[in-house]
Amino acid sequence: MAKGVGDVENPSRGLRTHDTILAWEPAWMDPICEGFREAVRGSDLLVRLHADGLWARGVVYTDIVSTVDLLVHPPLEQSPPGTEVRVVRPFAGSRPVWHGEPGRDPDSRALVMEALGPT
Repeated sequence: MAKGVGDVENPSRGLRTHDTILAWEPAWMDPICEGFREAVRGSDLLVRLHADGLWARGVVYTDIVSTVDLLVHPPLEQSPPGTEVRVVRPFAGSRPVWHGEPGRDPDSRALVMEALGPT
C-alpha cells in the first residue's frame, strides 16, 4: 500500500507511465510545489548533486523532518548515514507539520537555528 507520493514512483516506472506523468507535472504540480520535479529520481538536480558526491569533509549534516511527510517516505529513514535527524513537533502541539510547512513553522525554524548554532 502506498503511504506517500514517493511510493508510487517505482510502480509508475514499471507501468511505463512515469515519463507521461512527468510531462504533465509542471501544469498540475508546480502551482503546489515547484520543487517536486527536482526530488524525482534521475532529475537534473539530483544527477548534478550526486556527480561529485554528497558529502564534504568537516560538514555536519542535519535533516529537519516531519513524521507525517507524504513526499519523503518513510521520513525518518531517508537521511544519509551520519546525518543528525531532528523531528518537528506538531503545530501548537496538535496539528501536524506537512512537507511544505517547515519554513512557516516556528518550531521548525527554531530547530534550524539551533542546528546552525551561533554564526
